[in-house]
Amino acid sequence: QRRVKPGRAAQAPNYAARLFPENQNSPPLLPDFTQIKLSDLKAAAATEHPTSLIDLMFRRVGAGWTATMGYAAADQAARTVAAEMGWDDARVSAEVRAYRAFLEKNFLIQPGQHVPPVNP
Repeated sequence: QRRVKPGRAAQAPNYAARLFPENQNSPPLLPDFTQIKLSDLKAAAATEHPTSLIDLMFRRVGAGWTATMGYAAADQAARTVAAEMGWDDARVSAEVRAYRAFLEKNFLIQPGQHVPPVNP
């Protein structure tokens, strides 16, 4: 039985979360949550293999879990990652519609509605 020889010495696995590259010049995606920047969206789209805008906003960068859930920022987010995701204008529009429909159906978010902050 043939075995492939390792190219380097065995290393312990690293389970630490990888942070997105720091880019202080990138504007924030959301005015109410400035920790998520447009550069973070691009980095996540290029390296995290999201399948949709919903996947990107909720699972990769966490913008879907903010107070406004990124409803108003969906169009800007989709246009920001369009090149990395290989989306044309029609696909960008479809992703934005799907994201907003997802919020409306699952979280009862409506256009122009502000989600009040939770006070402990």
